[in-house]
Amino acid sequence: MKNKTVDKERIQLAQREGQRERYRAIIARFGTKRSFGYESETVLLIDVVTTNGQPITDHIWFTCGKWTSTLKIGDKIEFNARSASYIKGYAGDREDVIAERGYGTTQSYKLANPTKVVTIGSELAYIENRERERNEQVARWQAAENDKEACRREAKSQNWVEHATTYSPLSPADRTIYKNNLSERERTILAFALNDRTNHLQQIKQEQRRIEKKAQRARKQAKKNASGLSVSPTSENMLKS
Repeated sequence: MKNKTVDKERIQLAQREGQRERYRAIIARFGTKRSFGYESETVLLIDVVTTNGQPITDHIWFTCGKWTSTLKIGDKIEFNARSASYIKGYAGDREDVIAERGYGTTQSYKLANPTKVVTIGSELAYIENRERERNEQVARWQAAENDKEACRREAKSQNWVEHATTYSPLSPADRTIYKNNLSERERTILAFALNDRTNHLQQIKQEQRRIEKKAQRARKQAKKNASGLSVSPTSENMLKS
């Protein structure tokens, strides 16, 4: 299949493809998914292992059904399921989408048709702590992204445009000295300012090339027109006679 890769995170399931075994996992959260215009409920299982404790995958999603009707977040369950392959990802031909994702489609593996589901314990405290850490991580990432965006905006100010103009012609040694006088955040702003300056100079060069090409075409056309209007000696003699 075009642009197809193999999901390396599901090696254990790949080795068990087609086999039905008993597994243990923890209910992490419930969610929803939309497919073909219809919305369905989903459940996320984490820390999936065999009954003898062999790790299978860190997480796996299922579509909810009768088997999940009595389950709660934090429940530790045991169930039978079959390992099966499926294709996930973007199956179209748009190269920009494929480039952004880094791949087109991926052959992955899942657990299908869960049966004989029983609750064997509760790991609610573990799930709550895990979700708290996840939320804190997301908050830190969002704060970093917000600061990065603020740096990007600040880099467009006249002050940092001048910084970039001063920095660009410096020697490597002088650039190091220049950066050492800046804070980490200021170095980030300078990097954005330098990138903006490079893009601006490239745009100027592209515009200059465009203007020069247009001028060349105009000169060629003028030369061609002048050549067409010139009168040959033979034609001139015919006109005189």
